[in-house]
Amino acid sequence: MTSPAVSICIPAYRQPEMLKRCLDSIRQQTFTDIEVIVTDDSPGDEVERLVDSYKDILPIRYKHNVPSLGTPENWNEAIRQAKGKYIKLIHHDDWLATPDALQKLHDALEAAPGSDFAYARALLVYDDGKEWLLPMKIENLDRVRREPEYVMVVKPISTPSVTLFRNKFMYDNRMKWMVDIDGYIHELYRNPAIICVNEPLVKIGIHAYQVTQECEDNKEVDVKEHIQLLDKLRPGVLRKWLYYDYFWRLLRRYDIRTGEELTTLAKGFPVHRELYRMAACQSKLPASLWKKGVISKTGMFLCYLTSLLKK
Repeated sequence: MTSPAVSICIPAYRQPEMLKRCLDSIRQQTFTDIEVIVTDDSPGDEVERLVDSYKDILPIRYKHNVPSLGTPENWNEAIRQAKGKYIKLIHHDDWLATPDALQKLHDALEAAPGSDFAYARALLVYDDGKEWLLPMKIENLDRVRREPEYVMVVKPISTPSVTLFRNKFMYDNRMKWMVDIDGYIHELYRNPAIICVNEPLVKIGIHAYQVTQECEDNKEVDVKEHIQLLDKLRPGVLRKWLYYDYFWRLLRRYDIRTGEELTTLAKGFPVHRELYRMAACQSKLPASLWKKGVISKTGMFLCYLTSLLKK
């Protein structure tokens, strides 16, 4: 049997009404050389029953994860099941915005055999129906190709639902908040020839039950995963002002002022020595003063300069 061109991988967890919206958007696609894979972390059978109702409509396969795998291992399980040339991961609460969305992403990679990774713009859709088009600056893309770490700062790619990859990509299952940023950076380290389709081809559902809502502003998750990510970046990244400032602001945001707290938050992952130095610098003034932009920038610059001189 010939492998499909695109495997649409949907990691699901409950919310069958949102999955239905996603599947209906796939039904409407003009590009049909596909398979659909749903991997399900739900404890019940509501997702399975919905998928069964599509088996005569879509080339769809279902796998129930027992025990549940969590984010992002449920993503990886869907990818492991895939047989297609390309992987279109899409979360169950997101959906394709136009009938030609899949065609355009597929054609973009087909036209660029040296590229392994394409992405499109996204529309955020809120519970009240309001939509917001995520901005796109093409100069950011040029810099990302030269400097993959820049993804961490400007986050130009949005959610994995906007991406299309050649079938050779997995996410780090030790993360759940920075996992997409980590994945994009390391894919770009491997092959920086990223392709952008500068059109909103995916709609992102914004609601209270997302991993984003669980992790955003969560110090334990946010700091630990930034520590993990920094350990995986190319050596010397903190010698660049932009990234030094990025991590300085992370510590300032959560008022981390001791090495002991950093070590505790890291939960066994190695902490870069510059983070310890930043925490020590920030301990020298009250947190309220660091919230003043001029003071924070001056303190960061002095700490940064000291770090360069101590190399």
